[in-house]
Amino acid sequence: MAMNLLPTDDPKSDTFPSLPRSYSWSSTVKTAHISLCVRYRQACQLLSHDNGDLARLKISRAAILDECIPILSDLEAHDLPTVFIDSLLDIFALVVARLDDSIDNISKSSHSEVIHVQVVQGKSEGSFGRPAKLIDPAVLTEAFHSSRNISVKRLAKTLRVSRPTLYKYMKRSGVSRSFSNISSADLASIIKAFKRKHPHSGSRFVRAELRTMNLRVQKHRVLESLKQVDSLGVQLRKHRAVERRIYTSPRPNYLWHMDGHHKLAPWGIVIHGVIDGYDRMITSIQAGDNNRASAVLGFFLQAVQRFGCPSRCRGDRGGENIGVAMYMILARGANRGSYLWGSSTHNQRIERLWLDVGKQFARSWKAFFIRLESLHNMDRDNAHHLWLLRQLFLDDINNDAKSFQERWNVHGISGSTSDQTPQDLRFLGQISQGVQDDPHDGVPVEILQEHLGVDTIMPKQAFGTTGAGALPEDVLQWNSSVQHDIDYDDLMDSDFGPEGSQVLSFVRRQLQSEQQRHVRHPPVRVPGSRCPFPAAQARDDFWEAMSIAMEDKSIPHGYGLFADEWDEAEYPTTHGESPSM
Repeated sequence: MAMNLLPTDDPKSDTFPSLPRSYSWSSTVKTAHISLCVRYRQACQLLSHDNGDLARLKISRAAILDECIPILSDLEAHDLPTVFIDSLLDIFALVVARLDDSIDNISKSSHSEVIHVQVVQGKSEGSFGRPAKLIDPAVLTEAFHSSRNISVKRLAKTLRVSRPTLYKYMKRSGVSRSFSNISSADLASIIKAFKRKHPHSGSRFVRAELRTMNLRVQKHRVLESLKQVDSLGVQLRKHRAVERRIYTSPRPNYLWHMDGHHKLAPWGIVIHGVIDGYDRMITSIQAGDNNRASAVLGFFLQAVQRFGCPSRCRGDRGGENIGVAMYMILARGANRGSYLWGSSTHNQRIERLWLDVGKQFARSWKAFFIRLESLHNMDRDNAHHLWLLRQLFLDDINNDAKSFQERWNVHGISGSTSDQTPQDLRFLGQISQGVQDDPHDGVPVEILQEHLGVDTIMPKQAFGTTGAGALPEDVLQWNSSVQHDIDYDDLMDSDFGPEGSQVLSFVRRQLQSEQQRHVRHPPVRVPGSRCPFPAAQARDDFWEAMSIAMEDKSIPHGYGLFADEWDEAEYPTTHGESPSM
């Protein structure tokens, strides 16, 4: 029987042999053949990309070895011709070999993108034996800063030196891990003030608050003081840890997780967050008054400017993420999983974060807005009310988000991290695993956003066609390199001659069209707002009057804010009608 594929050929998705037609095969055999064909075509599709996704390649290889080979062994018992079975074995052997080659090449390539920090250097003193180890004093100062929680044992292990050697260089550099000299009364006062603002916070967030104040306090002192201040809360927070699957990420900036928090969306406010999968460092958390792709991209680029560009990013299938997906593919390359679309169940890092966001500040704002509606006649369907709401409170919400980010990044994480903080894990990970290089290092956020920003979803068009928003044929034909498999990484306006910006704009539209197939739903709707003042002067007069009232602490009667308005110690209802605005 003539075969379509020889072992010396490259695998092709359309060359998987059909079942011999001279036999009548059972449904079980046909199902097995379909399974083999599907696995083969999936592997061929991955191999067709020059720079595929390493994780998918490994999964495909494992599936062939764990599923396809046993199926082939079982098919021998169903009277299939031996030559047919042998040919399929040869085909899958070739595919596995090609997968091994791709995995090896991509692994070498990914290592070349990592910059390793030289913290410990060897110095030969001209005598026999190993060179002396020199540790950068700046690293020691940073590692044992009062805002960190890195132990001597952990740093010695990361630097691959003995603890006596580390102690010796700490003494030379004048670095110590001494605790802050704070009295028990002052400590209790700080904890009491923090618990008053954040009643649902536990000991780890209390210690994080102390670190933001550059206070290093023994764990047992914090726990003792917390028991005195909030003994009931300590008991309520005791629970068994939930067993979860082990999450792995090789280094900082390898994979970021992003999502939007929509609990405040009915009032026109969305909180967007990004977290590093390796160290749980919150790289961005900001509240905005819309859910457009350009806004999400703007927040993301600010995080890139501060923390560097990740190798990959994962998000859900909302239309608001398409701008970030385009940026990641342009920055890191196509066909390598630069942006991973998926469901919320595959994005647990950021989904778990929302639980603490709700407990720490978002839930309080939601309750406050509901109270404004139920007791003070605020109408979420009134665009003027939403305008005033955002003008008054959006900055305060962002201040809460910023404070939460600072506390989160220095709070100890339970479990396998041994109470390390996100910033500690990041610092140690950069030393031991290296730093992912940034393709846009030094480029201002404003330039990146202008160069890559998108506001709306572009209409899908066939390649090379003209029409609304398409380029004329003569522009497309001058450079044959503009194709679907173009290397977006290397594109600059100047690469396309005098029509460069027009051609690159076309490439972005093509890329956006390709990414659009991953979008399952449009961005979550956020109600709009409208300024009630027809002229700028009227708006300025309003804010001037508001400023004077705030300075004089002038509170309008009838809004439940004076002592004589309270009804038997319960929150009062409004008196009379609210203003029409």
